[in-house]
Amino acid sequence: MARRGAWTLGLAALLALATTITYWPVHTHQFLSIDDRIYVTENAHVKAGLTAAGARWAFGSLEEANYWHPLTWLSHMLDVELYGLNPAGHHVTSLFLHVVNAVALFWVLCAWCAMTGLAKRGPGSLAAMFPAFLAAGLFALHPLHVEAVAWISERKELLCTTFWILAFGCYGRYAGAGGGGVRSSGGDDRVAEQAGAGPRPLAAAHRLRWYVLTFLCFLLGLMAKPMMVTLPFVLLLLDYWPLGRLTRGDDTLRGRVEVAALWRCVIEKVPFLALTVVASVSAFRSQGEGDMLTSLDTLALGWRVANAATAYAGYLVQALWPAGLTVYYPHPMESLPLWKPACAGVVLAAITALVLGQRRARPHLLVGWFWYLGTLVPVIGLVQIGSFARADRYTYLSLIGIFVMVAWAAFGGRCLPDRGGGGRTSGGGFRISVGLCVLLVLAVLTRRQLGYWASDHTLFTHQLRVTGGDMVGHNGLGLEAMEAGRLEEALGHFEEAARLQPGLADNHVQVGQALARMGRQAEAVTAYEQALRLRPDMGEAHMNLGITLSLQGEATQAMEHLDAAVRLRPDDTDAHSNRAVLLYRMGRKDEALQEMRAAVGLDAMNAVAHNNLGRMLMLAGRAAEAVPELREAVRLDPGYQEAQANLRQALQAVEQGR
Repeated sequence: MARRGAWTLGLAALLALATTITYWPVHTHQFLSIDDRIYVTENAHVKAGLTAAGARWAFGSLEEANYWHPLTWLSHMLDVELYGLNPAGHHVTSLFLHVVNAVALFWVLCAWCAMTGLAKRGPGSLAAMFPAFLAAGLFALHPLHVEAVAWISERKELLCTTFWILAFGCYGRYAGAGGGGVRSSGGDDRVAEQAGAGPRPLAAAHRLRWYVLTFLCFLLGLMAKPMMVTLPFVLLLLDYWPLGRLTRGDDTLRGRVEVAALWRCVIEKVPFLALTVVASVSAFRSQGEGDMLTSLDTLALGWRVANAATAYAGYLVQALWPAGLTVYYPHPMESLPLWKPACAGVVLAAITALVLGQRRARPHLLVGWFWYLGTLVPVIGLVQIGSFARADRYTYLSLIGIFVMVAWAAFGGRCLPDRGGGGRTSGGGFRISVGLCVLLVLAVLTRRQLGYWASDHTLFTHQLRVTGGDMVGHNGLGLEAMEAGRLEEALGHFEEAARLQPGLADNHVQVGQALARMGRQAEAVTAYEQALRLRPDMGEAHMNLGITLSLQGEATQAMEHLDAAVRLRPDDTDAHSNRAVLLYRMGRKDEALQEMRAAVGLDAMNAVAHNNLGRMLMLAGRAAEAVPELREAVRLDPGYQEAQANLRQALQAVEQGR
């Protein structure tokens, strides 16, 4: 037993070290323009750090990401509290969570090795727990999981998986605490007899504690990401294997399910299922209210099913051959060649038939396969969100099922000791060597894939290489070029994005912003007006059009659009700030000051808003009031030269006033 514990600790340490070394370059990566602005860099609530007001917002808001995940918001707030807006700290937190997930998964799977009889193949040996190490290693080092780790916005995926794995650990303790017909497939008959003999004294209270902890992990996972809703389904799979709670003791390996045991296990999942329904309905409604859902009129159900089948097969292909991975796979919509879903359907049906046929001898195949199919259901595209066909991040949780299939098939066989092998696995050393080589190759590929996520430029350049040209890639490179001051290059990318998807209002707004910064105000107005024709309630288009019209001297029209921007985006600091500036230019100084104070109140971390308020106060002859605002602007952005100049003027005015 001591030797087995030493192997477990050693392998866990090796897994943590290998994962950290592979992903360590991520600490040099930047924030990205996609979603990182929403989750961190331009989110006033997050930028304020971990505060009571921020916590209230996190638990009460659905606005920013269109679904409820307060734990994710709190995680980002804590990072800002610890590291500010230095991306290195945020990336290190994500890496830490990934390492924790890998080690926790290994620990849980080690218990599965004991349950399924693999530990009998030389207790305390490497072969006894290598299936757990291999599955956890595949999870930790597969290139498909780079997106979830390297993209700060995908913190929700990491946190959700953390509580998913913890829920498994707690559920295993609950199921093994003396009830429910727990069996050890190929394991110690004495243990099975004890498990079936009924709970020992206080076993009921012991089991209740672990049940409550499992439910708590489920709830916390839902507070990180709604994808947790599939957990009750997977717990039922675990009841079949490796826990063996659905079968009679003498039928465990033959896979015969007892109806009474099945109903008992379903009934105990009722609280989980109830919460699943609530979370699913809430997520669906919030995505609909956020205008994120694609209607059936736009994409018919048949095409959704076809793309879902293609995505299922595509993930499997990339799991086996991880090439061509990127951040965005454009949805083919109704142009999807029918041969692709047809071939995918045949492959999926064949694998399903195979695992069902092998369910008695190799139950791990059935559990792993339906884990994969089931956990992808919320994100496979039957309910279409956005314009992408699939996403690498969605495999972070679902591919664990496939990895378990591979690891137990390679080392577990029929979950029975080999004949004449002295209780040890024949050819174990060779298979361990092959497994380690596979992990080494995956680590190299993961390090390469990680490099593409270093910045907007590297990510979207790779995106265009993979797809041959798409809207997301051009938009990303356009934003990166515009921030670097390469305006002609930015305009070219934005115009190409608008050409590829002319019906998307955001593309025309990007064109307008580039034109406006180039001084081509009349053309910018045309671009913003085109965006509003496509989407009349787009607050960003109203705000940008209002700013551009005000620069052209059209104050009345500009105010109409800025009023609309504030009405449509009441929590947008920029909308209030720009409206305040126009009010001041129109001579409505008291209203302007009131509006600018509202802007600062919405985002206390916005240096521009503090500077504008300070400047207005100074021009109004209230230099003493302006100084704290301007000092705050300089504190928030030490390189903000305009704020530094305004602060010097305000201090001089205060000194002269004395």
